[in-house]
Amino acid sequence: MKLKCQRCGYEWDYKGKSRWYTSCPKCKTSVKIKEIHFTDIEIGYIAGLIDGEGTFIMGKHKKSIQPVIRIGNCNFDVIYWLQEKLGGSIIERKADRFRAPQLLWQFHVSNGMLKLLEKIKPHLIIKKKHAELFIQYLKLHKQGTLPTKEELKIVEELKKLNKRPSYKFYGEKHPTLQKVDEKTKKYLIGKP
Repeated sequence: MKLKCQRCGYEWDYKGKSRWYTSCPKCKTSVKIKEIHFTDIEIGYIAGLIDGEGTFIMGKHKKSIQPVIRIGNCNFDVIYWLQEKLGGSIIERKADRFRAPQLLWQFHVSNGMLKLLEKIKPHLIIKKKHAELFIQYLKLHKQGTLPTKEELKIVEELKKLNKRPSYKFYGEKHPTLQKVDEKTKKYLIGKP
């Protein structure tokens, strides 16, 4: 199978075993092997999964920052379907007393991520701003280089979006606190 690197333009005859990605022999950039095609229904479904169950993370890898989309779900069939359709990796999260066992699907390959985000962005509601920041970052960042000041601003903006509102910020007026007993309420707001 003939492959061409998007970054350096190098072409070679690929004979490996991977179904999704390989590295360019010349510049080591990740290259997609199989073009993924979606129906409109699949695009909407993936967007819904990301909106409801997804997280946009800027993970640190050595000195660089790597964008990651993660979806966790207790329905293993959904996670395996995502991996079959898009690639990525799966992590098992064991059950504990607060949660059922679940699988986490991670998509961290920049080449395929940009195309995926551009397809699903119009269908996102809750995570639309997250997707826009990821797209902006992926278009600016050159793989294998340290992030620039502009890229670091995008990372900080994403961190602000991902930050959950604190119970301490809302105090006793937080809607969730209206349904708990006084001892739990004091614990959550941090009052002795």
